[in-house]
Amino acid sequence: MKKLITGIAIGLFIGLIYYFSITLYYSFETISKDFASVTIKNESGQKVKKIFLKHSRGTFEASNLNDLEEIRFIFQNGGENSYKILITFDNDSTLTTKGVYFEYGYRGIETITKTKIITKNNWD
Repeated sequence: MKKLITGIAIGLFIGLIYYFSITLYYSFETISKDFASVTIKNESGQKVKKIFLKHSRGTFEASNLNDLEEIRFIFQNGGENSYKILITFDNDSTLTTKGVYFEYGYRGIETITKTKIITKNNWD
């Protein structure tokens, strides 16, 4: 009887380790390093009417980002690049970022507040 209970306990333990290992593996973001990712989070308490992300190889545009929502732009980037973000609130006030320089494999988060845009990335 002791052997049966020990076998079941060992089996459950191995199963849990396997489950958590698989869960951890699949929770990683699988975006190729050939692509840059910029996530824009609205934590301003206001609705953002327009968002422009301009980089040296193109421009992205989005609209109607509510408070506490986010949007992600993913684009191909083979090397050095830079971008600026310009946002317009519903009351037509605007915020912009300084130019953000980035390279191969960039993952950035831009957080919109009432008075500024805060930049964080995977290099910090």
